[in-house]
Amino acid sequence: MGEKLKGIVLSLIGYFLLIANLFAEVELTVYNQDLGLVREEREIEIEEGIRELEIKDVAAYIEPTSLHFKSLNYPEDLRILEQNFEYDLISRDKLLEKYIGKEIEIKDKEKNKVMKGILLSKRGGLVVKVGKKIYLEPEGMIILPELPEGLITQPTLSLQVENKKHRKHRIEISYLTKGIRWRADYVLVLDKDSRRADLNGWVSIDNKSGKTYKETKLKLVAGDIHKVEKQKLWSYRNKVGLAEEAVVPQFKEKGFFEYHLYTLDRKTTVKDNEIKQIEFVSVYDIPVEKVFVYEGVKHGKRVEVRVEFENKKKNGLGIPFPKGRVRVYQPDEDENLIFIGGDEIEHTPAEEEL
Repeated sequence: MGEKLKGIVLSLIGYFLLIANLFAEVELTVYNQDLGLVREEREIEIEEGIRELEIKDVAAYIEPTSLHFKSLNYPEDLRILEQNFEYDLISRDKLLEKYIGKEIEIKDKEKNKVMKGILLSKRGGLVVKVGKKIYLEPEGMIILPELPEGLITQPTLSLQVENKKHRKHRIEISYLTKGIRWRADYVLVLDKDSRRADLNGWVSIDNKSGKTYKETKLKLVAGDIHKVEKQKLWSYRNKVGLAEEAVVPQFKEKGFFEYHLYTLDRKTTVKDNEIKQIEFVSVYDIPVEKVFVYEGVKHGKRVEVRVEFENKKKNGLGIPFPKGRVRVYQPDEDENLIFIGGDEIEHTPAEEEL
């Protein structure tokens, strides 16, 4: 099987006993603290005996020691003997590094000639020895004879399992991963008299975990999770308008342990290297109060101006507010919105003042 990657030509012959890539269901739970919980169900046909199982398309920043693997339909027949996480992904630098001291080819496209030589170094450019001559940064397309051992095209979990009977298993796989987090952002628009306001809240999910989660059930956990640190890793546009009723929220909130769990009422796709924004709350015409606060020890001669409102059901609220940034706007005489300040709020329970 041949593969071309960024001008580097290589050939690859691979043998896999089993590849598990049949998704049945994906669920993603994202925490505030650069942490995500991935849960997947896959249907895998496994032969009897000790077998090698390769699970591709896992997060690049998976914490392997957090892996939970279970057969949902035949749990007593299947167990893991060994597990390995392969994360040494193909890149130009890694490919060249594997060929230092070995022969490579460089093809001159204009002259249609191929030069063979020993790669001495790749730091600051290629250094190639051809006979007794040394070529510095020779121009042309680099050609490698084959894919070096140990490099893979995507993160892969390799499992050795023991299966009592040849059958199709419905496998549950769950694990923790770094590289993904969420935050809340709020926009508060005051009226000219600073007596009423519109509030829009968004959740922003920043995914740099090395995996795209397609059509996933999305949950967000608000609160600071206690976890063991220093684990080794393998590897607006916003239109504001006045209305009397609140928009039906997309997230359903409920308490869970000592945290708040927000579940999106539909499936969504969270792409790798993407910041996805989803509306969290949208309430209009809230009664607010402008308060002047003077704290001499803290602020000196400066007087602080605060905008306060009650987080109650009678105002279309009455829900826990996740920690996040609030930006406040107010229209001028020409009805143009002017940014007048902002602040951070902590996790705020329902029925409390904001």
